[in-house]
Amino acid sequence: MAGCAYLLGGLAVAFTIAKIGSDVNYLYELCAALCLAAGAFVAWSSRFPAVQAAVIVVVAAQIVVMQDISETKYAPIITERIDRRPEMDSLLQLVNDETRPIIADEAMGLLPLVGKPILFQPFEMSQLAAAGLWDESDFLTRLGRGDYPVVLIYNPYRNPNLRFERWTPAMLSAINFSHRLATQRAETSVYWFNDPN
Repeated sequence: MAGCAYLLGGLAVAFTIAKIGSDVNYLYELCAALCLAAGAFVAWSSRFPAVQAAVIVVVAAQIVVMQDISETKYAPIITERIDRRPEMDSLLQLVNDETRPIIADEAMGLLPLVGKPILFQPFEMSQLAAAGLWDESDFLTRLGRGDYPVVLIYNPYRNPNLRFERWTPAMLSAINFSHRLATQRAETSVYWFNDPN
């Protein structure tokens, strides 16, 4: 009975994958529940040897297909990320060496890693602005006057439109107006405040 509840919960979570900001991690519970269900079905079918054999063949075929998909689609992405470790180390070094306040999206996790505070969460605040629950005008003013002199925006070549999910159009416009692109590291654009003085 608990397995059925877990399967229903996993299915409910899987339906939320259509929302902005979701990713494959929304399918983990469903995959785990389906594995449990497959195991329970194999155990239940032990009373019917022919059915059990057929179920085991189907499960084995699925494992072979998923292994092939993992090797051809996902393994290269993981290998590429591992090979880019020097670029990420370079970005981490930049964050560590920078003495001015930094705001970031994907690279936000680097800030506490080097003992710096997270001053702004662009995705969360963009969602609040889109829902009409937060007025971004004060933040835009602070961006324009240089309160956040370093901005890190993730621009992955596999998903170049990701920045539009994490920043509002007004935020991106303010950054482009008041900051200049200084460097690019680990698929992250590093913007510095363009002080007019």
